[in-house]
Amino acid sequence: MFDARAAKNPQTTPGRLARLARSASPELRALVALNPSTPAEALRALSTDSSTEVLVGLARNPSCTPLLLEELSRSKHEAVRVSVAENQATPLHALTEIAGSHKASASERLALAGNPSASASVLSSLCRWGRSLTHADWQLNLAVASNPNASEMTLRSLFNKDEKSPSQAGVNAALAANSATPLETRGQLFSMAKYRRGFSDSEASARARTRSTAART
Repeated sequence: MFDARAAKNPQTTPGRLARLARSASPELRALVALNPSTPAEALRALSTDSSTEVLVGLARNPSCTPLLLEELSRSKHEAVRVSVAENQATPLHALTEIAGSHKASASERLALAGNPSASASVLSSLCRWGRSLTHADWQLNLAVASNPNASEMTLRSLFNKDEKSPSQAGVNAALAANSATPLETRGQLFSMAKYRRGFSDSEASARARTRSTAART
């Protein structure tokens, strides 16, 4: 019990974490792998661990080096690759490689779409368009619509006032809550009463005054 507490405590000394990284228990090693205070040498040693749980912990660690994350992005274990895709410390070229790979799973793409470190071009490439979108397609669009790193062009394109699908309503709600959504799109969303709660009080007041002034002229 005490070892487990130490393994996940960021205040544990690097020396003790390095010793715990050599534990026979994969559960303990996984906690050490996830600990942001674990020294780089111990993280490197854990990158060759036979336990998928350990590798997932390592891939989720914000202190994991870009080189290790790049190596883990090519893991044979999907859970590891998904963790790399959602880690904000993953280098951009590795995220771009995941986005462009035809082998990337739906889970990897979804994790990537929610990563605020993903570039605007990567996020744009993940969006799905058309009339016959699957549930997975809508999930991707929703994640991109929520991402503050998405470009104005992408966010503008994701908006559709015609909500024939409940999934489009979810995307619109995400756009209303995303401060990166362009002003003209936010104006369109504000005109739809149910999305006004996604606006800050100050912005809502300003838009209400604008609408009131326009109505009087």
